[in-house]
Amino acid sequence: MGCSNIKRNVLGNENVSEKPCIVMIGAPDSGTTTQTEKICEKYAFQQISSGTMLKTEIGSTSDIGQQAKSFVDEGKLVPDIVMYTLIKKALSDNSTARVILNGFPKTLDQAKKLDEILPENAKKLYAVIYLDVPDAKLIERMTGKLVHTNSGRTYHLLYNPPKKAGKDDVTGEALVQPEECKEATVKTKLSEFHASMDPVIAYYEQKGVLRKVNGDQDIDAVWSLVEKEAEAVMTAYNADKKERLEKEMNSGDEAAEKPADEPKEEAEGGEQKAA
Repeated sequence: MGCSNIKRNVLGNENVSEKPCIVMIGAPDSGTTTQTEKICEKYAFQQISSGTMLKTEIGSTSDIGQQAKSFVDEGKLVPDIVMYTLIKKALSDNSTARVILNGFPKTLDQAKKLDEILPENAKKLYAVIYLDVPDAKLIERMTGKLVHTNSGRTYHLLYNPPKKAGKDDVTGEALVQPEECKEATVKTKLSEFHASMDPVIAYYEQKGVLRKVNGDQDIDAVWSLVEKEAEAVMTAYNADKKERLEKEMNSGDEAAEKPADEPKEEAEGGEQKAA
């Protein structure tokens, strides 16, 4: 449905078919995927993950997927124009669904573009949930990971340590720290995150849609806070929907009560009756 064909209500930025959109953001290993899945399960949202979306399109034979693949194969970032096309396609494919975006936007330019894309696809942004975790805690989470290469079994120095330091519980073989979990790599990731996302967070805070959640807790504790934010989104969405329906009903009642036009009198100089 084109933007010009969407019926708008008195709120100006909403239309009769709009569905709610949530954006979930957080630094690497902050738990955004886990919390996104919980929202989807309880509130029937459809997740649009930029990473999953890219993998799906690249694995397909679509033109846009092959464009994205050409950049990934060369180790380059996928250009914004390609990402916008992918996001538009994902929103179009979920035109009647509530959606939650995980992994997009990643820059201020992308956030501003999303403001244009959502209403064009009958969506309204109700909240941006930011899982806020101190960098020190994220470094602890990521650098503590250990892997048994042959089996893929994973451990963590603090949260799930092996029975014997540095050894796999089953085989006794040595565990290794993945390259992406080495401290220098982790710190680079976090630096890149803040450089690109701090302006995005400030932008959404200025717009009044940012919902900062303390992510430095166990999963259930974080969920209790995220759940409240998701519940608030649904309350606001239902209130908007109710207001739209009431406006439409009142508009219909006014039209029904309007008296019919009186028959037009015969114009002067009309045809005379025969005597």
